[in-house]
Amino acid sequence: MPAKDIFHDKVRRALEKDGWTITDDPYSLKWDDNENLFVDLAAEKLIVANKGADKIIENNRIRRSKRGYCGMEKITGLREIIEQVLREHAEFYRAANAQHADENMVETVFDREGNHYVLFNIAWEGYDRTHYAVIHLEIVNGKIWIQKDETEEGIATDLEKYGVPKDKIALAFKSPALRKYTEYAAV
Repeated sequence: MPAKDIFHDKVRRALEKDGWTITDDPYSLKWDDNENLFVDLAAEKLIVANKGADKIIENNRIRRSKRGYCGMEKITGLREIIEQVLREHAEFYRAANAQHADENMVETVFDREGNHYVLFNIAWEGYDRTHYAVIHLEIVNGKIWIQKDETEEGIATDLEKYGVPKDKIALAFKSPALRKYTEYAAV
């Protein structure tokens, strides 16, 4: 029997009190043929509950064979922060280009499955169409890798404002040899 974390029974009781039916405790996951997904039940528990047609899975840690080990709740939190920061930047760019809205477009692309997040600027410069990434972020091994950053202040400072620690941010657009001299994650 896997060890329970300190919140397991409290979460289960709260779900049951709210009308959820616990269907599996623990719950094992089967991933596709290309990648294995392992639920770390040695230290944590996973609860599956349903209420009517809705179903939730509450989990604490998962291990993916290709990306290493990281807490799924942390990945979900990073995704939410990234999406919020990119939405704010998109709003800023749209407001800054409002008078040319018919010629300039700002698009956000959120690839949650592949953990890629991009803010594009698409515009006309004379007769030429421009299309470029302003910001490209990726989640790798539980860290946010900044692949491209064309902002004035630097997207890392925005991520920090939302509580992402510096050791969870990698300036991937810098040479690996130079990253160790930054205040951010070297890997």
